[in-house]
Amino acid sequence: MSAGPLCHLGVSVPGANGDALATDVYLPDVTPAPTLLVRTPSSRGALAWEAAQWSELGYACVIQEQRSSQTDGDRADGTSAAFEEAIADGRAALNWIDAQPWSDGRTVPYGTGRGAALAIAAARSNHPSVIGAVVVAPGSASTRPSIGLPLLEWPLWSALNDRAGGPDAVAPLDVLQARDPALLEQLPVSAITERVGLPSEALQADEGGGDAVLDAARALSVPSLHVASWYDPLVEHAVALHDAAGSDARPAPPRAQVIGPWAFPEHVRLAANCDLEFAGADELPPQAEIASWLERLCAGEELPPSRWFETGTNIWIDRTACSGASAEWHATSDGGLQREAPSDAARVAFESDPRSPHPSLPHSADHAPLTERADAVGFTTAPLEAPLGWSRARVELQATSSAPTTDWVAQLLRVLPDGRAHRLGLAGTEARGDAACHRLDFPPHTVRLNSGDRLRLQISSASFPYVARNLQTGESRWHGTASATAEQQVVVGTSGTRLILGGGS
Repeated sequence: MSAGPLCHLGVSVPGANGDALATDVYLPDVTPAPTLLVRTPSSRGALAWEAAQWSELGYACVIQEQRSSQTDGDRADGTSAAFEEAIADGRAALNWIDAQPWSDGRTVPYGTGRGAALAIAAARSNHPSVIGAVVVAPGSASTRPSIGLPLLEWPLWSALNDRAGGPDAVAPLDVLQARDPALLEQLPVSAITERVGLPSEALQADEGGGDAVLDAARALSVPSLHVASWYDPLVEHAVALHDAAGSDARPAPPRAQVIGPWAFPEHVRLAANCDLEFAGADELPPQAEIASWLERLCAGEELPPSRWFETGTNIWIDRTACSGASAEWHATSDGGLQREAPSDAARVAFESDPRSPHPSLPHSADHAPLTERADAVGFTTAPLEAPLGWSRARVELQATSSAPTTDWVAQLLRVLPDGRAHRLGLAGTEARGDAACHRLDFPPHTVRLNSGDRLRLQISSASFPYVARNLQTGESRWHGTASATAEQQVVVGTSGTRLILGGGS
């Protein structure tokens, strides 16, 4: 008995307006079978390996490129009109799948990154074959990042990957930086995009957009799974999409969120030599979580609850366990971070030079070397006498600058007993130099430090090349060419800088 076909590649499937949409189908050994519909703004070939893996697990996997008129400008992620087109094309794809002999009549739209919006659109079509939806690391280069400052390295990485057809073993940015190591240091920043053949808008986040996606998510009537990483710069967007899913439907469908320590290649890169171990990161990769959820969904079993990976203990916990009273920590003039409010006030200073900016490191690297730099100030607790946990954090920073405009960047570091430092979060804001009060909200991250660990709050005015440099002249960071060194002063002690931790005990 001969085996059936493994795939059908390059199939032309009509979209809602009749245009032929290029489609690849990967089939399991046994059909008919449930289907994963992956509509993508990138190349189908970039998803071939993942599609083959899903077919080995018993699913038909359909990879379809969205219509070309929607690709430019990431339109499915923004305007309502474009999102309605995506819903219509998703419905057309679902109609086509339903008519195929290898389909058992059950389909799950699935999307990663920019494709997450297309998965929500297909699920929102209310097609009778849709039994659930899966979104992984939702967002795009045009989605506003969580940290409050415009990014440089990540949107460039993402935009180049999109042009090349998706992330691969070797990304275009790595290739180009090998040829020109100073590529990201060029001014104006627009010169970088010109040099790599991208429009200047590729690096400028859209302040709006995404409302149509959230509205569609609220109206979902099927179960949904939302997978994200604490180290994704758009993790806040992932949390918002999960919280919106099915919220307007009656009865509300099950929804679950899994946030782990993973480094999705198109979002966050691991250091070449990982200095810190992320126990558990490789034990349960995101695909395993998705496979387990899909298996239970197709079997009609009760779906699992939301789970978050707790950094520090490196265990998985129920999301509802992240609760508790807030706690304040106060910065002191001697570089301490303590629970009691100091009785005196003081100022600590550092210089910020955009020509030699405070550097960024991959989250998996040891950040201890950065704590010795002169272009930052840090405040560290004594070794903890008891575990300390939180899932939300913010800094109420009291600071001024001699520059007309500057960035304030805060990092939270877990300092291990052996001195190594692991970054737990980064937050920032752009402000006038004479403005004194600043609120910096960290993206969510469930953390529990162990007894003997120390917590460090580090304040600087750059995190380059992760964040695009503020030139501190008043010029646009995108188009300016001149920069100026600034003296930064941070107020500590009474009514000074403080860190507020919440959602943990």
